[in-house]
Parts: sequence; structure tokens; C-alpha cells
Amino acid sequence: MGRFTTDAAKGITYVEAATTAAQTAFLPTWQPPYDKLAGFLEKRKDEIKNREGARAVLNTTLRDFWEVLRRRVHRKKEPVAVLAFYQLPTSGDTPDMTTYDQLRELARQVVKGDADAVTAGHPAMANPDATELQAALTAAYALATAVPTADRDYDLAQTAVAALRLQMDELIDDGIKDIRNSTRKLDAPSQRRILRTYGAQFATFSGEPADPPAPAGG
Repeated sequence: MGRFTTDAAKGITYVEAATTAAQTAFLPTWQPPYDKLAGFLEKRKDEIKNREGARAVLNTTLRDFWEVLRRRVHRKKEPVAVLAFYQLPTSGDTPDMTTYDQLRELARQVVKGDADAVTAGHPAMANPDATELQAALTAAYALATAVPTADRDYDLAQTAVAALRLQMDELIDDGIKDIRNSTRKLDAPSQRRILRTYGAQFATFSGEPADPPAPAGG
């Protein structure tokens, strides 16, 4: 039987000419919105990755800030009231930061608290200082804002593709029916091998034997 091919030049045609013509005519309508959707999906992934990276930097910077503050207060025997400027209880325990909003709000208050502490006569924080914390906070705000915009663009692109999905699915189904009709006299593994050349995928259930390879030769 040999290895099947979709090459019409070799005299093998599995899809009806009318089906192929309809699919070809529809592609210029389908492809641009589909490509746009794929592009927005990648952009959305990048924006989320960037947002989480900025979140990690802000989280680390704020925790380092508090750790150095606690050590400074202990080392210099400063009053524990200093901790309040930086949103810490007198125990020095780190506040709950389970959400991104909590993290950003605490960082904002800590930056403000450092200026208030200096006004009250206490030394400014260092290593990291408030400037470094503010830079991490600014980046976190900017990159978090980009994600909703990417989400909106992706949703709009999804809507455009969804409007064409029914017609595309019908054209794909027509092609599969043509192939199944053209190969109806072949065994099931051979039919599946041919369908795979058109992009069809088949799942093998647990315990089910895999399809045998195509026979060699003509």
C-alpha cells in the first residue's frame, strides 16, 4: 500500500475539489484574525511574566527593607515605635501580603513612612533605601496596569475569531468527511495515518495498542 501522501500531483486526492475550493476561499477571512489572536496571546503571556517579575522584585526589596530596619532598631536600641512608621507592629512581624494589592499598598506606605520618620528625627533607611523601594514600586504599578490592557485586547481578538469559528469548523468537518469517504475501503489504521497528514490527532486510551507503522514498499 505504501506511504500515503496528500500530493495531488501523484494522482492521490482525498478531499473533494469543491471542499478544497471553499476552504481556500475562506482562509483570507480566517487567517488575519486568527494570527492576531495568537499574537495577543503571546503578548498577554509576556505581560503576565513581566508583572510577576516586578512583583518578585518589589516583594524582595520590601522584605529586605524591613529586615534591615529590624536589625538597625535592635542594634542601635532605637524605640520600637520607629517600626510603626514602616507599617510594622512593635513585635516586628512582617504583615500579611497575600495579594498584589496588599504588597503595593504596603510598599507605598513604607516609602511615605520613611519620609515621616526622617521628619520626626529618625535616620532614613539604607540598603535598600526608600528610593530603591520606590523604583520597584513604580515598576510594579506600571507592569500590573499593562496586564488588564493585554487581557482586553486578547478578549476582543477571541470574539472576532469566535464569530468565524462555526464556519471554519464546518469546513474542517467537510474535509474530514471527504477523507473518510475516500478511504472507506482501507483499514482503520491506514485511515488514521492519512488523516494525520491533514493535521488530525488521535488519542490512544490506556491499554489500547498503537497503530502499526505504514507498510514499506508499494
